[in-house]
Amino acid sequence: MDAPVLIPAPPSDDIWFTSIAVNGAVAHELSIAYSTKIQHDCYFATSSTSFQPELISSGVYGEPALVVDQSNNPYVFYRPHDAGNPDYPGLGIMCATKQGGGWVSTQIYYESAGRVSAAIDSQGIPHIAFAANISGDKSLVHGYLFEGEWVFETAAPNETAELIEIAMSPDDKPCIAYAGTFGSDYSLYHLRYAAKTEGVWAVEQVDAPGWLISGCSLAIGVLGTPHIAYAGGINWRMQY
Repeated sequence: MDAPVLIPAPPSDDIWFTSIAVNGAVAHELSIAYSTKIQHDCYFATSSTSFQPELISSGVYGEPALVVDQSNNPYVFYRPHDAGNPDYPGLGIMCATKQGGGWVSTQIYYESAGRVSAAIDSQGIPHIAFAANISGDKSLVHGYLFEGEWVFETAAPNETAELIEIAMSPDDKPCIAYAGTFGSDYSLYHLRYAAKTEGVWAVEQVDAPGWLISGCSLAIGVLGTPHIAYAGGINWRMQY
């Protein structure tokens, strides 16, 4: 096993959240995107430049999500912070891409959104999943890039998802594991799994409701079998 690599970080600030991606098409180049806790900046770094940080954007709330396509083009998704209070999210989701050697951020979603998870399919198309709140109507949303435009669809209505992980199946179907509350029951957390098959989203209950789910992670096997690891539940332990 290789020794840990110290990644250069901006001075006088703390690394808050990090997202990581490996691009196998370019000699297994490793890329990361991360945000800082005090300045609320978002950075990108790659092993090809010894992880020298590139500033993507300022005014960022929470953690970014990163994917890299087969042509080594990175997509970084993040939420802007509220203009009046940096410790709260603003509206929308931003997508940052590299153009002409610099970073360009474009707003792709304009309503209230929770944390974003991202994945990329075999055609190099980025997909995202997040929780939306439009005029009090909460839902789990899936988005993807189609012919240069972002398309959004409801994966699970009436869901308040706080922890979300998206992955692509071997046949490029989006799959989402998420934890949160269902309807008006805010005392119990549900761990669920949503998958799109033949254009229709189906939602399954993964485990019995628990008092709290602190995190979940999703991977899809070569046969399309989902694997979910999560922490919490009534017994508060790591589960699979």
